[in-house]
Amino acid sequence: MTLGQPLITRSKKTDMNVGFADELIESPIGVVLLAELEAMQRPDVLRREIQVKAPDTHAVDRAAEWVGTVTVGRILCEAVQIAEWEIGPHVGGASVLASAYRWADQRRPIAVALAARLGDALHE
Repeated sequence: MTLGQPLITRSKKTDMNVGFADELIESPIGVVLLAELEAMQRPDVLRREIQVKAPDTHAVDRAAEWVGTVTVGRILCEAVQIAEWEIGPHVGGASVLASAYRWADQRRPIAVALAARLGDALHE
């Protein structure tokens, strides 16, 4: 790779979005973001408890819909807060990450919605 070359190159818009959804499911911040976005849709679970709860299909679907209704700035704000408070250097986030990875595939609809919502901006 040369300086200035994109880390990931995709030839089609759909490929970019699918690739970004996969990247969310494979990255620490991504899997915790998916869990937290689901938690926002679950009044039965405190956000800090979401990591130990199995995903709720209806909450996952609501989270995916929510992604399409908010600004990109709101999504980025959630991601930054999660990176700082859930997996930042000042927290022992190993158990959070392990649980988030465990359920990541079941939260794929949220990743797909994020990729669709952010794809154009991220891959320009």
